[in-house]
Amino acid sequence: MEALSYYSVMSLILALTWILIFVTKEELRKEMLIISIFSIFLLPIWIATQAVAAGSMQALFSSLSFLDLIFLFSVAGIASTVFHVFFGKHYQNMPKPKRKKERDVIASAWILGTFFGLLLFVWATILLTVAFGLTTSVALLIAAIILAVYITSHRHDLLGDSIWSAIFTAFIVFLASTLGSAFTSTTPVIPFIQTNEFINGVSLDLIYWALALGLVLGPLYEFIRRKLLK
Repeated sequence: MEALSYYSVMSLILALTWILIFVTKEELRKEMLIISIFSIFLLPIWIATQAVAAGSMQALFSSLSFLDLIFLFSVAGIASTVFHVFFGKHYQNMPKPKRKKERDVIASAWILGTFFGLLLFVWATILLTVAFGLTTSVALLIAAIILAVYITSHRHDLLGDSIWSAIFTAFIVFLASTLGSAFTSTTPVIPFIQTNEFINGVSLDLIYWALALGLVLGPLYEFIRRKLLK
């Protein structure tokens, strides 16, 4: 891949945005790191849905690059915290269960809860893709909407977090994509995201990905860790 390809410039802009949030928002660092690291589990969405068409899962795995990891790592971290950045929201703990055993379970199981939440997101996307013949991006967005509805139906205070996280994440990705095209002369191609339509030169499928990650990752940490916004 060329040093200054569209994809590398866009990923660099997103990575710098991630670093800016991480440096300036100390209270969000744990959430950013955990969600960003766990974003690697989103890669099976692309691998599983493309394996049949490509005919070789091994070839698909070998085609993944470090730049793909940077892209997902950055977007996931941004999506999980961007609502707090724009609205200045902070956390406070929800009332803890009275029984010590329940408190200990919640304290020790939240990382597993985050992992299984993302795993559910992945499998919902794969099932929608296989069962209904949807493109990966559309299936991802529908799965995100379903999970966001589940989360916000149990925690109404996270509705704004979910919606605005999706909007802000899509805006940042749209801006990074636009700058990637403006500063390079290469074709706007993202290896693991199918691109069928464009809006103002930006892949519509890319926007679907950004919206989906914002919808789910925005409120996920607060939902799993039982954190209230204040």
